[in-house]
Formats: sequence, C-alpha cells, structure tokens
Amino acid sequence: MVSKGFKKDRKREEEEYQYNLKITRKKEEDLYTEKKQKLEKELLEKKSSFEKEIAERETRVQAAEAELGGLRQQAEKFPGQLDQAIKQAEKLLKDKMDLEFKHQSELSAQKADADQKLKDQMIVSLRDKIKEQDLLIRQMSEKTTSAESSMKEIAIKALDSSTMRIIEAKTEEGK
Repeated sequence: MVSKGFKKDRKREEEEYQYNLKITRKKEEDLYTEKKQKLEKELLEKKSSFEKEIAERETRVQAAEAELGGLRQQAEKFPGQLDQAIKQAEKLLKDKMDLEFKHQSELSAQKADADQKLKDQMIVSLRDKIKEQDLLIRQMSEKTTSAESSMKEIAIKALDSSTMRIIEAKTEEGK
C-alpha cells in the first residue's frame, strides 16, 4: 500500500508539479507575450514617430529646396529686373524732367507774352500821351499865335491910334 499511496502522492505531486509548471509557464508566457506586445507597441510607436519625423523633415527639406530654387530663380532674374527697374526709373525721371521743362517753358513764354503786352500797352499809352501833348502843344501854339496876332493887332491899333493922335495933334497944331 505504501507503494499505491506513494504512487498516488507521487502522481499527485507530479500533477501538481505539472500544473504549477504549466501555470508558471503560462504566467511566463503571458508575461513574455505582454512584454513582447509592449515592446512591439513601443517599436511601432517609435517607428511611427520616426516615420512622422522623417516625413516632416522631408517636407521641410522639400520646402527649403523649393525656397532655394525660387531664390535661385529670383537671383537669376535679378539683373534683368534691376535693369528694367533702372530703365523705368530713368523713364519716369526723364518724363518728370520733360514735364517740368515744358511747364517752365510755358511759364517763361507766358511771362514773355505778358511782358510784351505790358510794353505794348505802355507804348500805346505813351503814344496816346504824345498825341495829347502834341494836341496840347498845337492848341497852345495856336493860342500863342492867336494871342500874338491879337497883340500885334492891338499894338498896330495902338500904334495906329497913337499915330492918328500924333497926326491929329500935328494937324491941329498946324492949324
């Protein structure tokens, strides 16, 4: 009996050992699986993060390359744009100077016209004054001539009258 009890105990111990071994292995396997899943998850997250970072870097690099390309194109076009800007500025300055010159010329012409008209008016005014003065001189001359004639007539009459008196007085004396 000892052997049956011993076998039973042994079998029970072995079953218990197998059961414990199975549970331990299961726990270890679950732990391993959990650890593996955790590591795989971390790896996936790191991979995703890495891919995302790489994508962002690629986007930034592409943007930088595009910007660099645009800047290079601008740099290539710059001499032409500069020449065009200089020509446009020169044209604007020339137009402005032409307009200013035209304006100054018009002002000078208007001033010259105004001066000429003023001088012409002064000439007309002086000619009118001369005519008035000539008329006044003629009138004064005529008055002087008339006065002279009147004086001569008066003098002649006075002389005639005095000569007549003298003649009358002599004739009366001689009588």
